[in-house]
Amino acid sequence: MASGIGLCDSVKEQYDLVRTGKLDWFISAVQLKTKDTPEIIKARRSFPANDEEKAISKLCNSKDYEEYEKIHATLVEEIEENWAKKPAYIVLNARKVTSSGPRSKIVFVQYCPDNSKIKERMVTASSASVMRQSLEGVHHKAEYQSASDFDWKEMSSEIKW
Repeated sequence: MASGIGLCDSVKEQYDLVRTGKLDWFISAVQLKTKDTPEIIKARRSFPANDEEKAISKLCNSKDYEEYEKIHATLVEEIEENWAKKPAYIVLNARKVTSSGPRSKIVFVQYCPDNSKIKERMVTASSASVMRQSLEGVHHKAEYQSASDFDWKEMSSEIKW
């Protein structure tokens, strides 16, 4: 922990849910230090989080992942709407149908938009190792600077299926 930033238990819990297929993705971010709290990485948003999202997840995951792009689109929408100027860590259970059949890979993304505050970018970059070291079983790691970097076709071509 070179940065001195800790990892909230909720992040580990969310990661276990992604690994076991109970969540499709989650976003976590550094909560900056205040006079009452230390800097810590906390889980902020996960999918599915409500009944409507659960229905989408169930439908898209029930056909050998052929419709996974719809789930991925929910992540891109979340980033565009709520994380366009905020650094974050994103963990997703990427799914794809290959010639060998359906495949699933855990992906870790360090997301640091160019238009975010410098202090937030520095803290996110320096604490990324805390996240990476706590996530066993990650198949692919990436660093993105904008929501457009999350294009599913490009992202899936970078993953070793």
